[in-house]
Amino acid sequence: MDPRERAIAVDTDDRLRRHRQPHLFDQLADRGRARGLLRVAEPPLGQARVGRIDGASGEGDVPGQEPVVERSFDDEHLRSIRAIANPDQGRRLADLLAHRVRCYPGARTLEPVDVRDAIASAIRDHGPITFAEYMELALYGSGGFFAQPPIGPDGHFVTSPHIHPVFAELLGRAVVDLHGRLGEPRPFGVTEVGAGDGTLARQLVDHLRDLDVAYTAVEKSPGARRALDTIVGIQVTERLEGSPQLVLANELMDNLPFRRLRGTSSGTKEVMVGLDGDRLVERLGEPSSGDDVALGDGEEAVLPEGALASIEEIAARLDHPGYALLIDYGGVGEPGGPPHGYRDHRPVEDLLDRPGSTDITSGLDFELIGAHAEKQGLIAFPSVTQRHALTALGFDRWVREQLRRQADLLGRREGLDAVRAWSGRSRATLLVDPSALGRLRWLLLATPGLRAPSWI
Repeated sequence: MDPRERAIAVDTDDRLRRHRQPHLFDQLADRGRARGLLRVAEPPLGQARVGRIDGASGEGDVPGQEPVVERSFDDEHLRSIRAIANPDQGRRLADLLAHRVRCYPGARTLEPVDVRDAIASAIRDHGPITFAEYMELALYGSGGFFAQPPIGPDGHFVTSPHIHPVFAELLGRAVVDLHGRLGEPRPFGVTEVGAGDGTLARQLVDHLRDLDVAYTAVEKSPGARRALDTIVGIQVTERLEGSPQLVLANELMDNLPFRRLRGTSSGTKEVMVGLDGDRLVERLGEPSSGDDVALGDGEEAVLPEGALASIEEIAARLDHPGYALLIDYGGVGEPGGPPHGYRDHRPVEDLLDRPGSTDITSGLDFELIGAHAEKQGLIAFPSVTQRHALTALGFDRWVREQLRRQADLLGRREGLDAVRAWSGRSRATLLVDPSALGRLRWLLLATPGLRAPSWI
């Protein structure tokens, strides 16, 4: 069956619980005091276990019974959902590839600027709008959630490069490997789409300094581009340009605009956004031709227009030979959870509440994304978890090195530095913990003729 016509049921379970890790940013070394440490036995190498940090460390903390970081908050119960592809390929949204801003220190102003007015104007102009158009305005329009970097401790999200620099170090090894498989081109064109505040770009440029890299950071947000402009050695653009030999996207596609369908007693309907007075409300309309997926009463589906359009854009731009590495939340044969939002570190079920103040997201179906990439002429290697990829790239070896360093520091009676060593290592385990960031998936795409590396 054509994957674009496929619908995959997704149970309402705890898969959303660790879809974002916003509270973890406050546990980084530069975010103030350390909090109390729940002592648990340190896991064996290759078995990352993460506990929690919530008070001040005590003198009784000893090697082998070290603190680790807790699982994130539980999500609210959301209705079950399916994920399907959109037959019209969503080309209208291809320019959304560049959308993504992540993890700026500082507070976010939760009051929208003119987002609600823009949404209301669009509805008054041409009637109820699709959920994809609503997302486009609420997230990326003037005053939208990603229009300016969040400011302050109450408005940021955490991605892997913010947890620990070892993420960029290991990803850098993957990039070096891909560079060799491409014949060691000089210069080596690397483009990161959705580069956010530049944390990953800054770290990667340092790790790739021996490769003659031409690094381009793509960002839709003017505020993010200003932050990226401060990084020496990279080019900053608003859109994907040129013919890069490697495209990177870290947590970009999960909140590119998507449409929503819902099953009713009278058949499948499209979830639209309309007005009831001044209040934004859901309206059910007839789906577009080709979107008549059979859904049970109350069952939902997503049409990931933005993600599919971004794949088309990458396929059109990627040099031959070339690779594209996508890292994001989701599942295989299912999106891994229903659409949901985040505000103030908490999940939001009402996605129409206070537009411009909420991050709206839905996990990817990597099987669907890979199938669509193959339709564009690319090879899609089977996706793997981040835990798998980072372990293959040497995470366990890095942990052993950190353990030896900690032992040396303790032997020299440099206790404070030893505490910092295990603290950093504890944070880093989040990257491979299957209940946290280790459950992200890595999908490698390639032009024909290229082979898969050993780390996937």
